[in-house]
Order: sequence, then structure tokens, then C-alpha cells
Amino acid sequence: MDEGVKKHWREEASRPEFYGEPADRALTMMRPRVYGDTPSFLEVAVAWEPKDLEGADAVFLGIPWEADKFLSPSSWTSFSPAEPDPRAIVGRGGAHQAPEWIRKWSMQHSLQLAGGYCPEVAPDFRLSDHLKIADYRDVEFRASDVEDMSHQAIARVSEIVRAGAVPLVFGGDHAITYRVVKGISDSTEGKIGIVHFDSHYDLEWGARLNAGNQFARILDTCRVEPENMAMIGIRGTGIFNSPRMHEIARKTGISVFTLGDVEKLGMEEVIRRSIEITMRGTDRVYITLDVDVIEPASFPAQKYPDPFGLTARQVRDGLRTLSTETPIAGFDMCCIGPAYDHMGLGLMTACRLYHEVLKGMAVRKARRTR
Repeated sequence: MDEGVKKHWREEASRPEFYGEPADRALTMMRPRVYGDTPSFLEVAVAWEPKDLEGADAVFLGIPWEADKFLSPSSWTSFSPAEPDPRAIVGRGGAHQAPEWIRKWSMQHSLQLAGGYCPEVAPDFRLSDHLKIADYRDVEFRASDVEDMSHQAIARVSEIVRAGAVPLVFGGDHAITYRVVKGISDSTEGKIGIVHFDSHYDLEWGARLNAGNQFARILDTCRVEPENMAMIGIRGTGIFNSPRMHEIARKTGISVFTLGDVEKLGMEEVIRRSIEITMRGTDRVYITLDVDVIEPASFPAQKYPDPFGLTARQVRDGLRTLSTETPIAGFDMCCIGPAYDHMGLGLMTACRLYHEVLKGMAVRKARRTR
């Protein structure tokens, strides 16, 4: 090897690049932490109060809420949090642990290593060259108090949005989506479209705010119209779906792309149609992902697993296109069960999917600033 090349290599190796402002030293490494031994997501700068959000493009936020434990296909009760049980068949608990474990597994993609290098975009493309990113820690609330959780979560999301940033949220169960969309809707002007990746319709009403009626609440109280909502990946499960749910979606004007539709049309076409639906007369698109839409063999960390779902690659492709081609209002991922993962397969994939959304946002911003 040429000596000049060796010299350059040695110099670069002795001068690592760091992203953000690490908060402390741990194990001789600079590691920004949100609490205990939990690093910030991707080791980005930690935001401790609203003023720390200034200038951010994207902000991570954890909402470790979980309730509504199903005891059988026909009965349920509310617990918060629902502790993981390896023997559980219906109503697995433990989704409230997801924000902590997603952050820990995100170390694989730490922006402190190479600034979020994306050679698949361009030989010199890095997330840190295009986006300012922060981690606003977790929403704190009184245990088992869904109203307090709602109040605190909406307030934190509103702070992110008022700072001009896009909230990227870790659930918890799918109930948190209403709080995120409500915070966005209350703090901005214009209508919002929604792309909903899920096995389930989640169009129930009644009961307290929960993970089955969040979209009814959104349509009732937020600037979201049913004709600007697309559901992707709905498939047959005997626990939550029913012909009545599909009829509600049809009558209200919600577009449903079942798993069969995706298999027939292809994800690219489904996403193209979804963008057309969700951007018709709206200003932004919100994306929500319940991980049970994904085939559990490749994503075992699921609260409600169901075989033969979408592939992780299909979901990745959908998120990549949506975040690149639309102005996204926010993104959340819900119903991850870290206790049921296998060798980190699900958590690694979850981190990568957030990374794909960031990459899409960075590409979109780079196009606008050329």
C-alpha cells in the first residue's frame, strides 16, 4: 500500500468524528444517556428541556405506556404496565419496555461513529450532514393513569412540533398514536393524512382511551379526515378483526390495503396509492407502524404476533418511500415486546426502520436545499 495512503488512514483513525454533545463518560467512551445505563437513540444529543430542541429537524421521544391486557379472545382487563410473560399466548405484556431496549440496540447505528453514513444513497452521504437530531427522553406519567399519560404526552409532542421538528416516537402500545397525532394537530395548521401499517383496523369506540380505539379518537378530535387515511397490511386474525371493522372503514371512507392487496399489487404500488390518498388536500403525512404487521419469524419481538405478515423489507421499502416523497408530520412504532425477541432480531430491525425514516427525511431535505 502507498505510504501516503497509510499515513492518511492512520491520521483518520486517530481522529474519530463525534455527533452532538455527549453528556458523560462511561466505560472510557463518550455516551449521551437518557437515564441509567440507557444511551440516547443513536447516541444523539439529549434534550432536557424545550430550549434544547431549537433547530432540530427530528426528535426522538419514548412513551412507555401499556394497558388493556387481553386474557382470552373474548375477555380483557386493564393493567399498566403489563409485565412480560414467556408463557402468554394472548395479550403478551412488556411493550412499555421498548423505548429502553430500542435505544440500547441503536448503539449499532450510533451517529458518533460515522455520522450516520448511508453509502446506499451516495458515497459521501451522512445523516449528520443534513439533519439535526435530538432525543427528548421519555414522557413521565402516573402509573395506570391514562388521562395523565395523555396530558403529558400531548404536551411533550407539542413542544417538539412548536420547535419545528418532526417527532419520531417509541411506544408502548398503539394507544400512544392518538396522543402524538393530537399533539401535532393542536400545534400546527392544516390537515394531516395517515398511513397505518398494521394487522388490525383499531377502529373500536367506547371504553377508556386504549390501543383499539385510537383512530376513532383521532378522526373525532384531530384535523384528520377518513378519506385521507390508508391502512396497509390488514389480515385475518380471530382476536381483533371482524367484518364489522371492515364495514366501518368502508362506510367512513378509509382506504384499506389488506395483506392480499399488497401481495397482488406489490408494495411499491400500494405506497403510490397511499401517498395519493393521504396527500389529497393535506399538508403532511403521519406514519404509524404496529410491528405485528411484520412476519414474526423475522421480527419476533411482538406483543401480538401473527404468522405470514409483511416482510421487514416490504415495510422498509414503504417507510423509505413515504419519508422521502412526502412531508412527514411524525412517525411512531408500537407494540414491540423486547422480552419475546430472539438474539435481538426484532430490536435490530426496529432500529433500522427508524434509521430508514431518518434517511428519507435527510434525502428529502438535501433535495430541497440544492
